[in-house]
Amino acid sequence: MQHAPCEELLCFDAAVGVAPALDTGRDTAFMVVGFSTGMAPGALRRPALNLALVIDRSGSMAGAKMAAAREAAHRVVDQLGPDDRLTVIAFDDGFDVLVEAEAVTEARRRRIHARVDDIDDDG
Repeated sequence: MQHAPCEELLCFDAAVGVAPALDTGRDTAFMVVGFSTGMAPGALRRPALNLALVIDRSGSMAGAKMAAAREAAHRVVDQLGPDDRLTVIAFDDGFDVLVEAEAVTEARRRRIHARVDDIDDDG
């Protein structure tokens, strides 16, 4: 599909055609839809986040469930940057704020990971 260069955030293109189907030889209509952007790679930045991870540490989270919750939390932490703020809360029949809302700098990231690792199910 040929199109003019895109100079917008998002450009759409569409084309229709008719061609013989390979299996029957009968004419078949088709449509091709495409999109492109005029933005340079890396030019789009997401806005800073103020995020809270609320992690269930009750007995129902024992074993593999707690391990999966910790792993998911670690993945989120690894995606955040110094412009993002993160709070970590663990709960069962009560709750504890393990990490107060703070910017996710490299030094704090290590501390956040350590606090997530310390979450244990109460079962």
